Amino acid sequence: MIPEIIKEIQKHENKFVGVAFRNGHLHTIKAYGDIFPSPCEGEFEGQIEYVKFVEENENTDVFDIMTASTMEEAIENDILEENGDIF
Repeated sequence: MIPEIIKEIQKHENKFVGVAFRNGHLHTIKAYGDIFPSPCEGEFEGQIEYVKFVEENENTDVFDIMTASTMEEAIENDILEENGDIF
């Protein structure tokens, strides 16, 4: 699933990108056109490392990649919280 995530992040029209893990964990990768700083070192690489970290440490996997071009769509697609904050 990592190659698919990378493709979606790199698409310019996707201003918002998030992932849903099978265990219910939601994570925002890209918001408002920028890759969000990751808990792991490096923005882009850190986001990919964080996804791998969650998969390994929470014994789960990514089952959905959500994308959106507007904030409203991102909220509807569970990429952002209702107030516009990231997951």
